[in-house]
Amino acid sequence: MLTFPAKIVYAKNPAHEQFMRSFDGKLLGRYHIAFLVVIEFAGGPELRRNIEDALGHPTYLPNEWFSARDLIVMFDLAIRAGVSAERIGMLVMPTFKRANPKVFEGTTIRDGFERFEQGFRDETTYGGVSPGILIEPTRAVVHRKGSPVPCDYFAGVIKGLLGVFSIQGTCREVECQWTGARACRFEASWES
Repeated sequence: MLTFPAKIVYAKNPAHEQFMRSFDGKLLGRYHIAFLVVIEFAGGPELRRNIEDALGHPTYLPNEWFSARDLIVMFDLAIRAGVSAERIGMLVMPTFKRANPKVFEGTTIRDGFERFEQGFRDETTYGGVSPGILIEPTRAVVHRKGSPVPCDYFAGVIKGLLGVFSIQGTCREVECQWTGARACRFEASWES
């Protein structure tokens, strides 16, 4: 049985907190598994055990749909334990590449951003609501709207994606849905 936190530590304001408490989106179990593995790597096996205890020890099947509310608990407890959401994000793409090296063979950073966006749209029930991605030769703009995970997680994923392609670059959130923007907007830039 899911143990939801009394106060979600990464909520930016009461509206954000209320959104997460009433969130009913789903995503494929492979993401839940990946988050647990990455959180264990970043925060240790005890943190993973604590999270699994709070979640009621679910068995995630890679290609089945599961509640994304579980992610709120995962991120909340990881952040409380001192693991940054950005760090979790930075580990996601390198971990995915290690598990699926052939997916990246012969691809470019543009392909990586397109695959990242397509996965968000196809493998969550809430990914189709964000504006599309903009990819230029040395810059990308990614939008996220209505996601239950911390905003800085997405900045970390984008930094990790750049790293997978051995690109030195930056990413930052320049607008946030929870502070009045239509969607969260992340801008990445790098040298050619």
